[in-house]
Amino acid sequence: MSQRKKELEELRGVAPADLEKELTELEEGLFKLRYGAIAESLENTKEIRSKRKRVARIQTVLRERAAKAE
Repeated sequence: MSQRKKELEELRGVAPADLEKELTELEEGLFKLRYGAIAESLENTKEIRSKRKRVARIQTVLRERAAKAE
C-alpha cells in the first residue's frame, strides 16, 4: 500500500473534530511558511508542498464524510 493510501486510511479513522483542529493548525502553519518564503528566511521549501498536500487530504476526508451524511 502506498504512503498516500496509508495516510488517507489513518485520517479516515480520526474524529471529525480532531481533523478540523489539525486543519486549522496546518493552515496557520502554512501561512507562516509562505510568509517566510516571501521574506526569504525559509530554508526548506518542500515543507510548504507537504503541508499543502496534508491540508488537501484532510479536506478530502471531511468532504467524503459530508457526502455520506447527505
